[in-house]
Amino acid sequence: MRKVSKIQNFLTEQSKSLFNNQNELNDYREQFRKTLSNMNDSKTPAILLLNKYALNISLNFLCNLRNFPGAVDHIVAVVFDSYSHQILKESFTDIGGIVYWDIPALEEKFSSGDGRYQVFQYFRAKLVSLLTEVTDQFWMVQADTIWKENLFEIIDTDSQEFINAGIIFDSEGSEGLLRYMIAGGYFFVRSANSTKKFFESAAEFLLNNFATDNNVMNRLCIQKAFGVECGQINYSIISNWRMSSTLKEHSEDSPPLFQFDGDDGSTDKFNKIKNEGYLFVDLTTKKCLSDNLNIKNRGGNSTKIIENCGQKKFCGQHLRTKYFLRTTFADKIFADETETH
Repeated sequence: MRKVSKIQNFLTEQSKSLFNNQNELNDYREQFRKTLSNMNDSKTPAILLLNKYALNISLNFLCNLRNFPGAVDHIVAVVFDSYSHQILKESFTDIGGIVYWDIPALEEKFSSGDGRYQVFQYFRAKLVSLLTEVTDQFWMVQADTIWKENLFEIIDTDSQEFINAGIIFDSEGSEGLLRYMIAGGYFFVRSANSTKKFFESAAEFLLNNFATDNNVMNRLCIQKAFGVECGQINYSIISNWRMSSTLKEHSEDSPPLFQFDGDDGSTDKFNKIKNEGYLFVDLTTKKCLSDNLNIKNRGGNSTKIIENCGQKKFCGQHLRTKYFLRTTFADKIFADETETH
């Protein structure tokens, strides 16, 4: 409990400098407006968050996307340090946009469950709320993902399946309770006052409680908070750390998008991605490898779905949070939160 208290105190202190300065916030809002207005109207923005410690997987991710004409044009990178900002500007002139948000707490390494990670979760929820003010719709994406197909082509957000959804989330798993749980790495947002309030409420809860943001969002979805309908992307389309790789000769069995998000840091993730055969970048030159084509035939392994915690460091907190958020006590907390917004 002492550690949790220390983490929450760190988050509380950091939050004061993030979104309380209205002049600074207006400047960032205008940066996003300008960046997004320069994009092709047919391109739905996809927001990618990173710092220099995630630059390895971020560059590999962007090089991976070069396999799909026009995909990099969708990406708007939000970077937390000047080094990442400079490298992206030099290496990816075709990127949709780059916004440098100076947050000292997020310049450093962080991992699931520590104070900086809680700041990251809080920032992301607040950022999503802000973005609903400046663009009609957008994706949130993560760099620890291999694309074998183009996300923007394989998911039709205006299809009958999703047309009524204010937010469309990825899934935790394929069976049992996990089938209905949100993973939170990838999601699509239709901008509206209701979705703005949804993420403001998530941010407020994260500020005052030690929790994982995907479970907080899942609870709000169950409640249909602020009238928001949540859709879910099938796990066979986007998988996460629960999916383990086996049997190299059946690579076609793996989903179109799969995340390597189970390891603790970006170095571990990058090494696993490289070992699986999905290396697309030369980290020395910060340039894409010239032979990074034919993604559908690369890498290896087919996939076997596992529904246990495996190597995920944050699993204990993840499970405790998940079951807490399904209790009557949590119902009361969230009811109070949504009624006051």
